[in-house]
Amino acid sequence: MTIPKFGSETRVNVTTADDQVSQSVTALADGGWVVTWASDGQDGNRSGVYQQRFDHNGTAASSADQLVNVTTADDQFEPSVVALADGGWVVTWTSWAQDGIAGGIYQQRFDRNGTATSVADRLVNVTTAGDQIESSVTALADGGWVVTWASDGQDGSDYGVYQQRFDRNGTAAFTADRLVNVITAGRQIGSSVVALADGGWVVTWMSWGQDGDRYGVYQQWFDRNGNAASVADRLVNVTTAGNQGQTSVTALEDGGWIVVWTSYDENYTNGEIYMQVFDRNGVAASPDDILVSTTSSGMKRLPRATALADGGWVVTWTSDQTGDSNVYQQRFLPEKAPHDLTLSASTVQEGAGAGTPVGAVAGQDANVGTTGDVLTYTLLDDAGGRFRLDGDRILVADGSKLDFEQATSHTIRVKVTDRAGNAFEKEFAIAVTDIADTGGGGGGGGGGGTPIPVDLVLRGTTGANVLTGGGGNDTLYGKAGKDVLTGGAGKDVFVFDTKPNKKTNLDTITDFSVADDPIWLDNAVFKKLGKGSASKPGALKKAFFKVADKAKDGNDYLVYNKKTGILYYDADGSGSGKAVEIAKLAKNLKLTAADFFVI
Repeated sequence: MTIPKFGSETRVNVTTADDQVSQSVTALADGGWVVTWASDGQDGNRSGVYQQRFDHNGTAASSADQLVNVTTADDQFEPSVVALADGGWVVTWTSWAQDGIAGGIYQQRFDRNGTATSVADRLVNVTTAGDQIESSVTALADGGWVVTWASDGQDGSDYGVYQQRFDRNGTAAFTADRLVNVITAGRQIGSSVVALADGGWVVTWMSWGQDGDRYGVYQQWFDRNGNAASVADRLVNVTTAGNQGQTSVTALEDGGWIVVWTSYDENYTNGEIYMQVFDRNGVAASPDDILVSTTSSGMKRLPRATALADGGWVVTWTSDQTGDSNVYQQRFLPEKAPHDLTLSASTVQEGAGAGTPVGAVAGQDANVGTTGDVLTYTLLDDAGGRFRLDGDRILVADGSKLDFEQATSHTIRVKVTDRAGNAFEKEFAIAVTDIADTGGGGGGGGGGGTPIPVDLVLRGTTGANVLTGGGGNDTLYGKAGKDVLTGGAGKDVFVFDTKPNKKTNLDTITDFSVADDPIWLDNAVFKKLGKGSASKPGALKKAFFKVADKAKDGNDYLVYNKKTGILYYDADGSGSGKAVEIAKLAKNLKLTAADFFVI
């Protein structure tokens, strides 16, 4: 796919002397964006933090780089920027020696016009002893924001992760720096913070030795008041061998979040990108780390995730798998409920022994194979004890209850559930085949005979049924629901006698044979098609059928679109009324009016 560019590549910084690095960008509500970066020597001292705002057309708001920090002594670096609910934004950064000791975390808030709300840099951390570095900032829905950082020695052992919450006016919610990590042994650094849909937020970080090996990725989530959801640090990575680091967290539309990280071996000679997806309750979507990067060669690093409007997300990272470093991406689908069930076979011989397999059920779920989702199955209706479920297989439970002379089919109901608890239910009709005695003894259901083709009559229910014929001349009534009809061998009849509806009553015929199989249409539903009955079906008039994408004449009541395989009923032909989809067939069938009968 070719993605069109808007304009050409443009340089953000106006001043080009020395280095401009460590960019951070945020999108604004009006369609514009703000970019921040650190620039070496531009503010008259060492490194300083600058910004530029762009409108929705990419036009810069200023002809010059805009200095963010007021104090320019020593270094200001590691900027992070986030847009606020009122159209403004906040920039945080590390400033060297400004708080009187070493590194400190500072911030400045700007209104929607880019005007600073303070004449001085605002110190974030309360404790100034030691270094405070690596700030991350996220905006809250109430107009406030949260800043996290790493502080050296404050928790009694090397670096620890701290946080502060600010209201919409920039007033700190906590009188002291709030420690995020519970375990303080070793080093906790590299924090990332993101706001959640419920007003709370999640913080992730990397911790040395806590998972039993080297660095591991941990998280904690907080409610809107800053109360932790757990009394312990929550380990994100399942595999603990080697180093897990460079973590980043991103919120999803459904209230959950994604954590991405790089997993290195002990010598940092190989790195792969992994992720884990959590629901709004902090429950992981997969029992294992989910591999994002699929090419085994090269060093992967610096993963970032971005949520999409459809509920999915994109993960990006850098990799030198081709020699030079390049940026790669992988898109993931959103968490979706199972949306369908299939049964691989739905015919069983009468009197079949217990444990005889009938078929395997398979749930249709977009997340299986992408985010580690796992499906489980439950048999809700076992047809009076005739069938049972083993994993995903439907087996005979009691063959003595499978008597063709008593019933030619039985209905079961299966539920598929994903890891998030989303479920889908569907009914299946299981046909019972007769066993005729070919040895001269009486006919019917006697045991010990050889199966011969039997003409089955299969009727669906109001649910979405799967009806499968056998080797005889079968008659299949889908009835209401979105059914899947398979005639099998023989000359099979497909009967439509309920009002069609594209969303709730549209059947699929999987194996329609023009040479052998007719379609019967009930004139109580399809009133323009003429006379006929089930005992004496009437042939459809040639003028009533058309192969086209729509009706061409006033009496084109049945239309087959060979490009899509859809069969339509149009009660007023080429009039203003809308055609209704009856069934889905194979494409490019050589259908004629002779394939249809009126009952």
